Amino acid sequence: KDSIKFFQKERGVYRVGAVCSGNRSLCFPGVPSAVLLPRLDLRGVYASAGAACTAGTAEESHVLIAMGVSREDALCSMRFSLGWTTTPEEAERAGEIILEEALAVRERAAR
Repeated sequence: KDSIKFFQKERGVYRVGAVCSGNRSLCFPGVPSAVLLPRLDLRGVYASAGAACTAGTAEESHVLIAMGVSREDALCSMRFSLGWTTTPEEAERAGEIILEEALAVRERAAR
């Protein structure tokens, strides 16, 4: 929670769409979800890019496009879900990992 708030404030991340209990869609401008997702997966953080009905594709979410999100930002957006068994500590650690990996991708792209 705190890691995501820091990333939002300091790094330009913004929430996409409505807030649903246990679910958040976040846009990481300049950090393509196709690059970030596998890095998170390797660290045990599971997320999704795009709509559930297009899982496994590299296309932007038609849902986000319909909501007015630019194609560029849609390609940098990811959906995160927390289960009822997720502890606050697990959520905080996931936020730290997301922050570390997103910054690493952004730094590598800037080189």
